[in-house]
Amino acid sequence: MDRQDPILDTTPIVLNERVKLPWREVKALSETEKRVPLTQPEPIWAPEPEVQTPPPVAPAPKVEAVPLRALDENDRRELVEALMPAIVAQIQTQLNETIEASLSNALARTRADMERTLPLVTAKAIQEAIDKTDLTKFLKSSD
Repeated sequence: MDRQDPILDTTPIVLNERVKLPWREVKALSETEKRVPLTQPEPIWAPEPEVQTPPPVAPAPKVEAVPLRALDENDRRELVEALMPAIVAQIQTQLNETIEASLSNALARTRADMERTLPLVTAKAIQEAIDKTDLTKFLKSSD
């Protein structure tokens, strides 16, 4: 994955030439050409297979709804304790999936940036080291 920054062209081309063709000629040209009958284009993708729906399940027997106000403090606490583990587990699962996707995307971008810039940074560091080094001692030893 090679990301590149967009570059604006500093020398735009101005289009001044136009084809001068009157409407009568355009209409005449369209009438003289053979018209190809339109056919149905073949789909690019395969049609989706039919999803088989499971047979309808008999509805569960209706349980009379009890308003939460009718529950006493102990019943409410038990209800919270019963629902909390499932809700917390679902939230944690969704958060973990989101974090994993974000980290994977960030890692891929960072890796691509590192692969793109590493040769440039290395070449620059070598050039700076050569500029700082006294090369005369290496040149004398090779003679």
